[in-house]
Amino acid sequence: MTEPEPEVESAEASGEEDGSSSSYDHLVEPHGRLSESFIWRRHRAFYDEQGVSAWTSGTIPWFVTSNASVARAYAQVIDAFLRDVADGAFGPIAPDTVVNVIEVGAGHGRLSYMLLERLASLAQAGEGQRFRYVMTDFAQANIDFWRSHPRLERYFEAGLLDVARFDAEIDTVLELQISGETLSVGSTGPNVLIANYVLDSLRMDVFAVQDHVLY
Repeated sequence: MTEPEPEVESAEASGEEDGSSSSYDHLVEPHGRLSESFIWRRHRAFYDEQGVSAWTSGTIPWFVTSNASVARAYAQVIDAFLRDVADGAFGPIAPDTVVNVIEVGAGHGRLSYMLLERLASLAQAGEGQRFRYVMTDFAQANIDFWRSHPRLERYFEAGLLDVARFDAEIDTVLELQISGETLSVGSTGPNVLIANYVLDSLRMDVFAVQDHVLY
């Protein structure tokens, strides 16, 4: 669905000839809750239409949250958790139980690859609980990109990686596209959840308190 072009209620500009000062007043939509604004539909449509090119084109910055240093730090924490699980820190667990490391909104997949590579290397010591990395996104185009990427192929084949389409604003279960399994609340075993640079992209509201009244 195409959103109508925003209507301008009023526009006012003033200033010196050199343009040193000016003010504008544009109303793009009627007052209402932020969570109900059309900007969220535009926002979702952008990521859905652009796919991985949203990052590869340079439109969306990514390096500060998806670099080797971040992946190494995450891997150390997750590896320690897997060792604790194997040692029974969270109660008895079968040796063949798989801990799912689920990344919500994996996007371009760079962090996923670096983190998975590091975790696989640490797992060779054989001291931690078995794991499976699950990359998710609400845009199927991103998932198709991951599934066809040559650097991820060996992890798919080894059963260390799976993918799922997941909309964090709507969905409550994960339908894994490689194994065919369904993950839901209460699924067997402890899990790890990663939401790296994604929470600020989800629909939200803004509130203010004035004279003890919530607006």
